[in-house]
Amino acid sequence: MKDSNPEILSLIFDRPGFMACTLKARLPRRHDKARVRPVKLDNAAFQVTLTGGLAAETTNLDAAAARAAIADYLDTATDAHVMTETGDLHVRLTKKGVELLSRSRPLERPPAADTHDRAKEYPLTRFDSARLLRAIGLSDDHGKILPSMQAKYRQVNEFLRVLDTVVCRGAPVCAPLQLVDVGCGKAYLSFAALAYLQSTRPFPVTLTGIDRRSDIIASCVKTADALALDNASFIAADIAAMGGQTPPLHHSSFQPSSLPAFQPSGEASPRLIVLALHACDDATDEAIAFGIERRADAILVAPCCQHDVQKDLSASAARLRANPSAAILKNGILRERFADILADTFRAQLLRIHGYRTTVLEFVSPDATGRNLMIRAERGARPNLPEALAEYADLKAAWGVLPRLEQRLKSC
Repeated sequence: MKDSNPEILSLIFDRPGFMACTLKARLPRRHDKARVRPVKLDNAAFQVTLTGGLAAETTNLDAAAARAAIADYLDTATDAHVMTETGDLHVRLTKKGVELLSRSRPLERPPAADTHDRAKEYPLTRFDSARLLRAIGLSDDHGKILPSMQAKYRQVNEFLRVLDTVVCRGAPVCAPLQLVDVGCGKAYLSFAALAYLQSTRPFPVTLTGIDRRSDIIASCVKTADALALDNASFIAADIAAMGGQTPPLHHSSFQPSSLPAFQPSGEASPRLIVLALHACDDATDEAIAFGIERRADAILVAPCCQHDVQKDLSASAARLRANPSAAILKNGILRERFADILADTFRAQLLRIHGYRTTVLEFVSPDATGRNLMIRAERGARPNLPEALAEYADLKAAWGVLPRLEQRLKSC
C-alpha cells in the first residue's frame, strides 16, 4: 500500500481514540499478519504482535519504534483494518494494485479497557501469599516472582483452578479436607494448595506429603517449619509399601505397623483428595491405586514419562504388525508420545471402572511444561459399567499391553 499509508499511520499514532489495527501482508515476510494496539507501560506505548509464521512474536515499543515498524510492514500490506473510537477504516489492495477504501459510519465507542498493565487474577492473588512464595522459592525477598520461576508460578495457579473445581463438590460445606500428595518432591503445589484453601475456605485442611527420598522429605519439613504449619506432615516411604493404611498427620518417621486403617469419607470424616504431579513411570499408577484403595473423593494426577508402556509396545512390535496403526511404533518419538497417550487412556478407563467420573484435561499451557495433561477423577459414578469394561478389554487386546495399574489394583 502507498496512497493510504499516511492516513493509516495518522489514525494509529497521531489522532486520539485509536483502539487497534490489523494488517495482512504478502509473502515472503516471515509473518503475514500484524496487529498493533495501544498499551500503557513505563517504556512502551504500543504492542505489536506478528502471527502467521512459525511462531508468534509480541513486542512492546515506544511510539517512534512502533511507527517505523508499522510503516515498514505497510509497504507489503494487502489489507488494513483500523479501529478507532469514532469509526473504522478498511483498505484492501487488489491484484491489480488498486487500493479500495471503505469507512464505517460515525461511531461512539467507549474507550478500550486497558488491561495490559493490570495484574492478572490468579488464585495466589486472592490471599496474602508473599510468605509462601518466598518459602517455596518462587519469589525474591521483595515479593517479585523470579524470572526462572514464571512458568512454575503459572503452573501452580492453574493447578489451584483445577483443585477448586473438585474441592467441595458433593460435600458438607464445613467438612474437613485431607490432601495427600503422593511422590510430593519439594511440594510446591501442595504447599500452595494448603495455603490457598485454608485462606479461602471455612473448613479445616490438612496436608500429608509422601516421597521415597528422605532428603526431599527433610527439605519439605524445613519449609513447613519455616511457614509455621502444624497441619502438614511429610513421610519418607515407598508408596507401594504403605498397603491400605492411611498416613498419619504428624512429622514422625513412617512406621507402617502403627498406622490406623482408613475410614471411608462421610459427613463425620474428612474428605480425601489424592494428588500426584509429574510422578514418573509407575509412581503415577501407585498414586491412583493409593486413592482408589482409600476411596478418595477426588484424585488429581499429572503423569510424567511412561517408560514401562514403551517397553511393552517395543516387546509386542512383531505381534502388532496386523494392527492398522502399528506404523506408529516404527518411529521412536512417535512411539514415546503414543505410549504417553495409551498409558493415560488405560488409567482414565480404570478409574471409570472403579466408580470415578474421569476427565483428561490440559491444566496448563505447553509453554509452562511439556507434561501438561491432568487426569481429574471424582468418586460417585457407577462402577463396573459393561461399556467401560468392554472398551478397556478391547484396548488391551489391540495393543497387547498389560497396564501396570491393572496389576496393582487386582487386590481392590
